[in-house]
Amino acid sequence: MKRTIIFLYIILCTLQMSCTKDIIDINGNIVGIVSDARTGEFLSGVSVTTSPLGKAYTTGIDGKYEFRNIESQEYSISVSKNGYNSDKKSVFVEVGKDANLDFQITPSSGKLFVSQNELDFGNEVTKLSLDISNKGNALLSWQISEDATWLSCNPTSGTTQSGNITSLVVTVDRKGLNRGNYSQNLTITSDGGSAVINIKMIVQGITINISPDELDFGSIITSMQLSLTNNGNNNITYSISPSNSWIQVSKTSGTFSKTEIITVSINRSGLSEMNHEGKLTLTIGEERIEIPVRMNIPSKEKPTVSMQTIENITYNSALFKGGLFSVGSSQVCKHGFCWSEQEQPTISSDNTCNFGDTETAKNFTYNATSLKTNTTYYVRAYAENKEGVSYSNQLKFQTKGVPQIAKVETGTTTKITSSQALVCGNIISIGNVSKLSQYGHVWGKIENPTISDSKTQLGEITSTGAYTSTLTELSPNTIYHVRAYAINEVGISYGKDIVFTTELADVTLSTESINNITHKTAVCHGNIVSTGGNSILEKGFCWGKTSTPTINNNVIVANTISNSFSATLNELDESTIYHVRAYVKTSAGEIFYGNDVAFSTTAKSINISKSEYDEDINWTK
Repeated sequence: MKRTIIFLYIILCTLQMSCTKDIIDINGNIVGIVSDARTGEFLSGVSVTTSPLGKAYTTGIDGKYEFRNIESQEYSISVSKNGYNSDKKSVFVEVGKDANLDFQITPSSGKLFVSQNELDFGNEVTKLSLDISNKGNALLSWQISEDATWLSCNPTSGTTQSGNITSLVVTVDRKGLNRGNYSQNLTITSDGGSAVINIKMIVQGITINISPDELDFGSIITSMQLSLTNNGNNNITYSISPSNSWIQVSKTSGTFSKTEIITVSINRSGLSEMNHEGKLTLTIGEERIEIPVRMNIPSKEKPTVSMQTIENITYNSALFKGGLFSVGSSQVCKHGFCWSEQEQPTISSDNTCNFGDTETAKNFTYNATSLKTNTTYYVRAYAENKEGVSYSNQLKFQTKGVPQIAKVETGTTTKITSSQALVCGNIISIGNVSKLSQYGHVWGKIENPTISDSKTQLGEITSTGAYTSTLTELSPNTIYHVRAYAINEVGISYGKDIVFTTELADVTLSTESINNITHKTAVCHGNIVSTGGNSILEKGFCWGKTSTPTINNNVIVANTISNSFSATLNELDESTIYHVRAYVKTSAGEIFYGNDVAFSTTAKSINISKSEYDEDINWTK
């Protein structure tokens, strides 16, 4: 019987191996459409080539092309047409499929490029050249626009072939123009872009230099010198006249070959307190040059000061902040603060500081020291110029008592978890000093923890008030002591010791390796990573033929007190996949599981004796 079955099996295998395979399709297609990128219209007459195949296709009125029955591989497709920019893309052909590859190509166009974007004619040049280049791939049409009567360009329009250059001549005409600097934009527009050329030119007029070109006497200066320098070779005859009687010149006319110095003075007598403006008119031949003249007569005013704030008050010091808003009609000779135990302090009889003279408005500060403890003071800012002394508004403050250690309250604990707790503390007093250098909470497992234990550090602070600390890295189900603390220049102070207990955390465990697997037994291993503060009542393994088994399935208890435990599963089915999870049960009755681990039992071994084997097989030599 056994020999008959083996023979039939051999015949069946032979028939399967002798079957002829079907023919496999190894080719595919590339298809696509070529259109105008601007209008979207289909393009005919487009040459489409493929590499490495080397085939070419020309599109019809529908813009379509195709390469059919080609081998599966990557191809490079190129498209070109007169009047359009060429394009090239890659595509991979899959067996038995169409690879769609469309093209949108743009019409060819010219591209404007100018040789420079600025022409500077200086004070003598009248003609300069400018080149227009076409760096596109089609004919470039261009035109030029300018509005200045002194500027012209030849030609003002034209066309430039692709890759060619057209030269322009730009001309300026200085006749009839006043002395000065001139600037004008030359705009070139085309079907291939636009450009703006800045044109600069100088008209000198009279060939002399005037220094300075304006006279500003301010509120103090009474005399200045005006210098005329001849840049030519001929003598220059001039006349100069002031516009106002308060402007006086040392010379009203003259002739010079190189340099002429004229002293200009002003007389402020009898004039009102304001800004005054006038001019000097310099006449040389038929040309006139106006030189502005300015001066100021300030009003007679005292400075303006303000007392802003008093900060950082301690038992013997305070920081004053003030501002000089205006120096008045003359320079400030001294400014600062004055303070006293009496109201309305002055610089003549009370404590003062002096920051000296200044010509500008500014803010200023002063740290007053050696003050009396627990005393009321009055402070004013002051400033003095030649018109007198000005005082600011008055501010009042009181120094603090003798420095002491700070006073803090520990507060209460909230939001307690297995690893964190929030403590709400309070700073009652910083101790009659300017600031606390550090504050927060300290905690530990013994009573009255100090800053040598775990602590929060919330930094410097200058005021009292409530604050919170987050205590971290706590152990679950553990009793902790916590106190507020504060540090100032006197020392460290602590709040009352309070106690809290962290909550239980989940038990963390893992299902380790499964080994010694046979057709009916396997040894399981587990490990408790963290008890989370729980009391472990029972540990073991649960298993079944479906994933994530529970204690409602098969269970075996491990009899060990160690966190690492193992147990042997018995009476398993051969060649079967099982799922195992380690588990623990706490004294509170909670169940926690490890990860799911799957394994497969082996097949049962079959031992056949030689005598049984010989009965079924006819051995021949």
